Amino acid sequence: REPLEAAGIDVLVDSAEAGVYLAASRDFPGFVFLQGHPEYDANTLLKEFKREVGRFLLDELPAMPRAPVNYFPPAAEATLAAYQRALAEPTSADSAVPDFPEDTLQATVQNRWRACGRQLFQNLIRAVPHGD
Repeated sequence: REPLEAAGIDVLVDSAEAGVYLAASRDFPGFVFLQGHPEYDANTLLKEFKREVGRFLLDELPAMPRAPVNYFPPAAEATLAAYQRALAEPTSADSAVPDFPEDTLQATVQNRWRACGRQLFQNLIRAVPHGD
């Protein structure tokens, strides 16, 4: 927040937990800064998380990535915990890495942000001056 405000950017939406979400330059519509992806489909974060888990399995990341916060319901968190335990179990050279439980997890995720994201973009488009 502080660096944005010092640069003359107005923070419009933020929270103690997530930080700055939406900010804009004072010469609106000069610049709008949006941290997050309200345009994402329900499974987009899941696919990004799966990609990062794959990078971990290829030793491209030093640690298993954290699951997106407040994205999976408790049952899905339990599925992820079981998957992580399975990955941590000692394996022999001929044993296979367990498959990422994408289908199970995908069945649990919901897009709770679609309406808010749509409204945000509609409001931004309406706020931009249009030439006649």
